Amino acid sequence: MFFSVIEQNKDAELLVQGLTTLTKMGINKYHYDRGEILASQFSCGEDYNELNQSTKQSILAYCAEKAGFNPDMVKTKKGLLKAFSNPTFEWEYFAIQTEALNNVNADNEVEDVMIAAQISTIGLGDSKTFEIDSKSLYDVQENSYGNNVSRFQQQFKSSITLTPTPKIARIDFDVTQMATIGYDFGKEMAKIAMSFRTKMYVDIVTALYDATSHPTPFVEATFAKTPYMELADRVSATNGSVGVTAFGTRVAFGKMSDTVDSGFNTLDELNRNGFIGNLYNVRSVLFDQSVNSNTADYEFRVPNDKVILLSSASDRPIKMVREGNIEVDLKDGRNSSLSRRVYTYKDSWTVGVATQAIFGIQSV
Repeated sequence: MFFSVIEQNKDAELLVQGLTTLTKMGINKYHYDRGEILASQFSCGEDYNELNQSTKQSILAYCAEKAGFNPDMVKTKKGLLKAFSNPTFEWEYFAIQTEALNNVNADNEVEDVMIAAQISTIGLGDSKTFEIDSKSLYDVQENSYGNNVSRFQQQFKSSITLTPTPKIARIDFDVTQMATIGYDFGKEMAKIAMSFRTKMYVDIVTALYDATSHPTPFVEATFAKTPYMELADRVSATNGSVGVTAFGTRVAFGKMSDTVDSGFNTLDELNRNGFIGNLYNVRSVLFDQSVNSNTADYEFRVPNDKVILLSSASDRPIKMVREGNIEVDLKDGRNSSLSRRVYTYKDSWTVGVATQAIFGIQSV
């Protein structure tokens, strides 16, 4: 494994730490508009451009030295081509890069949906089982209980087992780019990290919004004032009379807010936010929208036609089980140009609904 070797090499450890910091800074610099999908602590106080150049040069020089080359060789395009054709150089380079990505992965959860999801990291090849108890209480009767045995509800526990499945991102880049001063190493690393993080976010939200895939009994197909308030009360009462918060996109809350009579204060709030922040005594909290950048129209990936009502009960409805270990697979370059490298990054996780806290889905 890459990591056991890296851990025994202090120089490599320092390079991994530097690349980890650079990747976090790249995320903050280029993906700050993703709200809370990544953590705010990823903003670092160092000079990005300076760290970007020094990190790239240090890693390339280190890998060249390990492969038996002059470290200055990797400053030219011709030298980089020769270096990347060497298995030892490539192995060292991707070992450092992969461990840095794993550090970023370990440092952060998908913060925007943590109110709805519990993320568990397990060992390679393992799975995790969640026990779900019935929310029904026993039927307490005063008279004639012997004649009403058939009315008694049996209390069963059910379970769901989640096993991580691989998710793969294919990367294709020209190694000679790294010889140019303008090559942004941190930007490329941030793009890889964000690709996996966004997919995790979308998987959690999709499972939460998909009413057909789980057994929550609280689903309202149309929006109206009284049924919405009753839905909130059901969610609250079922989970121990706790508070309830609605989560959705700006568009979904805008549709709901259009049903409210517009007094001056309400109209001001609608103009300022696009929606009413507290609708019928249920607080409205935005889920960040995500788009599929691999489609021509950048289609939305968070539904705009549903709102989720969650209680403040401790058990979260969505469970994600992940291995938390990014791996790299280098592809044979014989079918591509000499300067291009094709490789895949793999991480493994799965998402499911397993909860003691029943939630509500309101269509709008």
